[in-house]
Amino acid sequence: MSSKCYGHHFGLPLLGLVVGGFLVITSCESKTPEGLDEDNPLVLSGSLGGWIEYLVTNSQGHLFAAVYPSIFTSENDGETWIETSAPKGVVWNLVIDSQDNMFASIEGEENHWDLYRSTDNGQNWKGLGINDVCCLSIFFNASGAMYVEIRPGLFRSDDLGDTWVSTGLDSAMVVAGAVNESGHIFVGVWHGLRGDFLRSTDGGATWTNLGLGDDYSHVVFPNPGVVLVGHPWHDESGGGISRSMDNGITWDKHDFHDNGIFGLAVDSEGSIFAAIYPSFLSDTPLGVYRSIDNGGSWAHVLKDSFVTTLFIGSSDQIYVGTNYGSVIYSTDKGENWH
Repeated sequence: MSSKCYGHHFGLPLLGLVVGGFLVITSCESKTPEGLDEDNPLVLSGSLGGWIEYLVTNSQGHLFAAVYPSIFTSENDGETWIETSAPKGVVWNLVIDSQDNMFASIEGEENHWDLYRSTDNGQNWKGLGINDVCCLSIFFNASGAMYVEIRPGLFRSDDLGDTWVSTGLDSAMVVAGAVNESGHIFVGVWHGLRGDFLRSTDGGATWTNLGLGDDYSHVVFPNPGVVLVGHPWHDESGGGISRSMDNGITWDKHDFHDNGIFGLAVDSEGSIFAAIYPSFLSDTPLGVYRSIDNGGSWAHVLKDSFVTTLFIGSSDQIYVGTNYGSVIYSTDKGENWH
């Protein structure tokens, strides 16, 4: 199997240039798990042997992890893994909805790009026929409608991706987004060399620029009216987290000394967890930080781990993926890790 090198919004921190918040690789080496057989599912014990790009769990606690060029699943908190039947390629996004429907944006051979859906815990996958660069951002509202970046623009599907309608935002690359409890849509977009953060309170009919002017990785809502936005890269605006306590009208920032944010999630009680990507210019320790006051202050709860992705399960388990292919988890808000 040929190796492939890649970089994207949460891509490998290899030798390259950051352009518009995206990593452009100038040299790299394959991170393919050793021993992968394209014709037979691979079973691994412990580490997945490479950088974990995305990590999600379903309602049964089964883990799904994207490690180039495959998606793996584990039913025992990462002790053993089995390769799913997902198409091989670069996974640019992996998400799961409240009904355990899973969606993966995959760039396969000869730059064939599509959004794939699995409704049976990754056993089978169906391409949704987008056949274009897509899906850097995928998120859901409370009723289960799915919002997807299909370049250029943001589209909504009410039938798990069988049909799509435009939200009215059709001229920008959407790199992060979420819908709050009031149905307001917040998105980070990229226009060439400029980023904007937008809000729609009418389902996408109109959009307001909230003026952050940066690059974006995550959007979360720990409590009503509170918006936190993660910034992935150290650049002229710095990394860190921007926070609004008034639904996006005004903002302050916790910069984590210019470190980037590679994971940002909220549990059912409003506790916030952030995975820090270290900047070469900062001495802030890497790992996972926790806030219980809407982002006003942060405690360092997971130390000395290079965390590449973070996900909170339906029972508030915190799962993190690492650059060396292992999954670490906590069942007590980060006080203890396994």
